[in-house]
Amino acid sequence: MHIPQFSIKRLCRYIILKVQALDIWPGPFRSKLLRFAGVKMGKHIHIGGGNIFDSIHPENITIEDNVTISMRCIILSHFVHQRKNKREWTYGKVHIGKNCFLGANVIICQPVTIGNDSAIAAGAVVTKDIPSGEIWGGVPAHFIKKIEE
Repeated sequence: MHIPQFSIKRLCRYIILKVQALDIWPGPFRSKLLRFAGVKMGKHIHIGGGNIFDSIHPENITIEDNVTISMRCIILSHFVHQRKNKREWTYGKVHIGKNCFLGANVIICQPVTIGNDSAIAAGAVVTKDIPSGEIWGGVPAHFIKKIEE
């Protein structure tokens, strides 16, 4: 089992990520805190309160322009896979494309790419890539319909 090593940088990122989740911050300030913690972010992003971003590898999360992430979402970039009597840690990149919407309580728990102009329904658990221009929802998330122009 791989245990991440302690460092001051990791501790600072952890504290910043915890502080940003508080509901006391306006959206633009929350985005600045996330950038400071290492999350790659575009412009015009709305991040709701109570969201949890990966504190081990936040630099593996990319959020492009005009994205809305509702409240209490969880975005992970490190994962534990149980194989017989052994746990394996894996790391991956989470990429959220332009003009996407993540409903309340969405959980991203695998390395995935969410295509441009997509929407994820509230409470969905995303475990695989989502193509551009589609609506997905459910546990695990599955295709619901195409978004029409």
